Amino acid sequence: MACFPVVEELVQELQKEKIVHLDETPWYEKGCFKWLWVAISKRVAVFCIGTRKKEELLKLITSAFIGWLVTDGYLAYRSYERRQRCLAHLIRKAIALSGAVDEKSAKDGRLAFTRAQGAH
Repeated sequence: MACFPVVEELVQELQKEKIVHLDETPWYEKGCFKWLWVAISKRVAVFCIGTRKKEELLKLITSAFIGWLVTDGYLAYRSYERRQRCLAHLIRKAIALSGAVDEKSAKDGRLAFTRAQGAH
């Protein structure tokens, strides 16, 4: 609670950024299953512990944010119009697909991986 004013100020700063990377990961706190959200730009990093509901996202990225949001494929992010899929997440998906039993799927995964490597 003591840092709430600082976090609120950082969230306001985040809204002014051109590009914000956003991700969430499981977080156990005192044996309770929660989610750790992180929103990072070139200048600002905000961490938030809560549920995995879209409301947590809206605490970090408000309607004031008009920049680009870089995310994984989580459904909560998909309604944001200026969203780009994270290259690292796409590469992981391509690697996984390249190990598919179905040869066509595996070939598609290898091709996606090769193309993603050229995107760096």
